Amino acid sequence: MKSFVENSRMACLINAHPWNESSLGPIEEWPSELYNAVSTMLEARIPMYVAWGEDCIQFYNDAYIPILGAKGENEIGKPTWGTWSEIWPVIGPMFDRVLHNGESFGFPGFNLYLQRTSYIEETYFDFSYSPLRKNDGTIGGLFLSCLETTSRVLHERRMEMLASTIPVNYDTGQSGDFLKESHIQLSRSPKDLPFSLFIEYNVEKESFSCLSKFGLSNPDPEVKGFLSPEGVDIIRNLSTEGLFESKKILKDSVLYDLKPWDEDPTYCYIIPYSYNHYKCRNYVLLGLSSRTSCDDLYVQFFRLCGRYLQHQYEHWQMRRQEEQQLQAIQELSSKKDEFISVASHELKTPLTSAKAYLQIAERSASNSPQVAKFVSGALKQLDRLQKLTADLLDVSKINAGKLDYKMSELNFSELLQEAVSNFQSTISTHAIEIEQNQEALIECDWQRLEQVVNNLISNAVKYSPQANRVVVASSIIQNYLVVSVRDFGVGIPQNRIHLLFERFYRIEETAMHFQGMGLGLFIVSEILNRHKGRFWIESEEGKGSTFYFMLPVKGAQNVHEEIDTEYNYSNSHIAIAVDKDKDFLNVNWLGFQDNQSVRHGCLKMLDMLKKSGLRKVFNDNRNVLGTWSDAAEWVGKDWFPMMEAAGLTHFAWIYSKSTFSQLSADKSVDILQGKVVTRLFNNGKEGEDWLLKV
Repeated sequence: MKSFVENSRMACLINAHPWNESSLGPIEEWPSELYNAVSTMLEARIPMYVAWGEDCIQFYNDAYIPILGAKGENEIGKPTWGTWSEIWPVIGPMFDRVLHNGESFGFPGFNLYLQRTSYIEETYFDFSYSPLRKNDGTIGGLFLSCLETTSRVLHERRMEMLASTIPVNYDTGQSGDFLKESHIQLSRSPKDLPFSLFIEYNVEKESFSCLSKFGLSNPDPEVKGFLSPEGVDIIRNLSTEGLFESKKILKDSVLYDLKPWDEDPTYCYIIPYSYNHYKCRNYVLLGLSSRTSCDDLYVQFFRLCGRYLQHQYEHWQMRRQEEQQLQAIQELSSKKDEFISVASHELKTPLTSAKAYLQIAERSASNSPQVAKFVSGALKQLDRLQKLTADLLDVSKINAGKLDYKMSELNFSELLQEAVSNFQSTISTHAIEIEQNQEALIECDWQRLEQVVNNLISNAVKYSPQANRVVVASSIIQNYLVVSVRDFGVGIPQNRIHLLFERFYRIEETAMHFQGMGLGLFIVSEILNRHKGRFWIESEEGKGSTFYFMLPVKGAQNVHEEIDTEYNYSNSHIAIAVDKDKDFLNVNWLGFQDNQSVRHGCLKMLDMLKKSGLRKVFNDNRNVLGTWSDAAEWVGKDWFPMMEAAGLTHFAWIYSKSTFSQLSADKSVDILQGKVVTRLFNNGKEGEDWLLKV
């Protein structure tokens, strides 16, 4: 009696099957082609399947049994369309083309909806159909090899959805929508996540509130919330994550808005979180697909979704707390500024009256030198007090955005000459020398710019008590009017220069020796900002300081010709060359830079790096003047990642001699995003040698 080697469970079942009662008859009467195909199939360790004859009588091996699921293993000898009736409309035509036309099929990740258990499953298979031919060349049956890939395909789909989830940027003006917009990011794959609730439980008030949701609605306006009484009890006492029936957690009236199948989701996974020292507990409810089971990979997906949402929640809470703190600070600052403004206004009248009385007294005391001396000293102190009061009033106006400007076109040389003359008439200790006074038309407020010049000269005189002169100059460079005020005094430590523009800041080493409240440079900086100007300082401790500011010249034109070729680019701000011999991009920045020139030059570098295929950049700032701090953050956070994506690996940055340009470079490197290896050099040769070695 012919049979199969009983080395597997299915071999035993096939041998024991009553084939005499089937259309195939006993095994010994089978065509050799069928017997050999079944023998080969039974020996295989991957899922294999054979269908024979017009009735598609089926055979399969042990590895195929899990694919049957609850259908069981006793489907041997039955027609394929009987076992797989739910998918026969899909696979039947393919069977027909194999059996009647001799075609072969191969499909990776083929989607089928199988009824293997109590519910319809979403499944995926890699399979191949091929004909089984008889000795005479005719087709006797079909051979199928397949591998179920459901877990892999579903997991990849879920991870792809999470990978494409972009955390929502927090917008102060729409903070209430932040969590909702963050949550909705997870709704883009309803087959995997048909609904979700993010719930907050206030432990002190013992109350639940829904922070955000998707996929659920409650059409009954009389019924509030989504949790059933039983669900409230379950969640309140929940300490660990777990799987629950949706009907126990949610109210009967709840509708599922995103369900991709005919069936409602029957289960949900709940993950508890704690926040704010357990004063609040959060719960993330995540709906399960009605067509798959909750395996380990599905749980991993739920945990990642929960972490994302909890992270966004914590970010939301942190930003709300920051807003509350900022609001409190702003309220205190507003009250302080209001007090300063009122106090300054109230002080102006008595100070003016006191000054008038002292001036009368000064004239009356001409016959008494000692009295005249005392009155003169009192007037000087009164002048100082009036200036401090005016500075306080200006600061309060700046903070309130109410500092008035009356803009008009004027020749700055006239303003500078008058300001210097007026200031010189008030002092005898220093000579204020105008080294150069360039004529230039600018758009400005005369009074405010004169205030800038006076503040800088006053500052120079104050901090150079052992010197006897201050040098003032103005010139036009690159369409800018550049003004400098140089003293020969105590100088400023390099590590303190960047702090001078802060309100009330005074260098500790000099604060006890020089009078003032640290407001002058703050006011100067604010006035220049309103004039689209910039301000910087060069100083050497013990040798003096030079304060610079620059303003745009009205009607100025760029006379530098732009050169743009495959290997070279240049304009008035930058020169870029592709150096194939040294294998790097050679970049030389020129003169004053602003946000616009820096961005334009950087994007040109990006373009040339892409075209040249180079990986290194020699970035020379030795000819850069002034400051470009308004572009420093963009360079570090935005531009460097673009350069890295274009292939940049190493970046040698040669410092400018300008302290403020160095500070801008340091800021860009400190906040640099990405993995570009960047080094800062004071010496150009050292930077070039480093690039040639790496």
